[in-house]
Amino acid sequence: MAEAASEPAVGPAHRARPPPLWLAWAGHPTALLLTFASSLSTDLLDGTLARSLRSGSELGAKLDSWGDLVTYAVFSLCAWWLFRERLVEQLVFAIAALAALKISRAVKPAAVIALVGFGLSRAASAQSLPDLVPEVSDVQVEFGATVAAGDVAEGCAAATTGRDLVRLSLTTRNDGPGTEELGDPMCPVCATHPDEVCGNPDFICSPAGGHNHPHYQNFLRYEIVDTSGASAAVGGKRSFCLAETACTTGVGHHTCTDQGLDPGCWDIYPYYLGCQYVDVTDVPDGLYSLRVTVDPLQQIDEADESNNVIETPVLIMRAPLTDTSLEGGGVLFKAEHVFRMNARAPERVELSGGKSDPTVAGGTLYVQDTVGGDQIGFGLPASGWRRVGKAPDPRAYRYRGSRADDGTCSSVDVSRTGLRANCNLRGEHTHFDLPVQGNLFVELRLGAADRRFCASFGGDTLRNDAVLVRRRGASPTDCDTGN
Repeated sequence: MAEAASEPAVGPAHRARPPPLWLAWAGHPTALLLTFASSLSTDLLDGTLARSLRSGSELGAKLDSWGDLVTYAVFSLCAWWLFRERLVEQLVFAIAALAALKISRAVKPAAVIALVGFGLSRAASAQSLPDLVPEVSDVQVEFGATVAAGDVAEGCAAATTGRDLVRLSLTTRNDGPGTEELGDPMCPVCATHPDEVCGNPDFICSPAGGHNHPHYQNFLRYEIVDTSGASAAVGGKRSFCLAETACTTGVGHHTCTDQGLDPGCWDIYPYYLGCQYVDVTDVPDGLYSLRVTVDPLQQIDEADESNNVIETPVLIMRAPLTDTSLEGGGVLFKAEHVFRMNARAPERVELSGGKSDPTVAGGTLYVQDTVGGDQIGFGLPASGWRRVGKAPDPRAYRYRGSRADDGTCSSVDVSRTGLRANCNLRGEHTHFDLPVQGNLFVELRLGAADRRFCASFGGDTLRNDAVLVRRRGASPTDCDTGN
């Protein structure tokens, strides 16, 4: 009877199941849970059939047990992958359900229902939540700035004059399926009740004249961090009125008295507003990162908490670096084909210093007609650069990119003796009319410091028509004016 009651080995129904690891990796929680439910259902069905038909065997029972073990292990891994935070929140419930599933075959249906119900409820919960994502632009350093007295009272700056600021524009997007609802702050008249906690305790009245509005506390954190990740300065901006500036479709419905953010909408705060900066007056010169964190205390329940932080390289440099004017060499500019150039430095170029290191902050190569004004820019992201030699005193920087993509550079080499570049113009030549009207001014900007290498190719013109420009004999050039 024991043998007859055993379950058969894994059958065709098991072999037909979709691969759960792939479903978890691809981010399909509902499909994963349905797959697991199907797996357990067929497991129950073939066990019932085995007992009814007395077709089981001892080997089949062992194989089935091993199959169950693998199934539970894979599902546990996938569940941890997709629902980690939810599982931690409901850890006791999850352990109890798994224990029930393991202890007795008799309670397997109940355990199946409990586990699948848990997963579906968690998935449904995640699908109804917002997902706040920061996006930073217009990052700029302003030296010797003057700020409003209200900014000082807010703790954004230490004084009203002589401040060095890292300004930024911030866009907060709701990329989730659910609406973020902060609601009515229920504040008194903030102009006459500064620093007073509002009816909604998450809000506080601005403590100074000039702001005079409710602040949602701890919505944002602006920081300047050094290369080790340590904080060098923290901004004083605590919050703002969260309401839709624009949406992908339609318009949002929130206001400063009913704050929130609809799905597919975003809220923009430009760099010139009060407290849209970090005061770096006391921060030494160097290469840093501007770190922006939305909901740093995780007070807002979101579908994804992993995308709340963004970092942008920023250079604080009160003394500018020396530019390098190149000469000699040649340039070839061919529409729908390629841009090539090489030039040498009149004297040895010092490449030391992390501020102009393109492996950290990338670079950009520009080509411009000095008379016509046409210009093409080639982005050179940090991921494509390699440093040759030790960081304190590198011998060269080498960039390697795609040879096939339009508007990209396949190679850029900057050494102590000069510069070589080979870029793809297919798809980009329409921004540049040939023949050129003036010299071809070439400028390479490296790193967050915008260390510049430049040359103007207007020497011997071998060809300049609608198909090809070929020149040689670049002369030393002022990088600021292109002359």
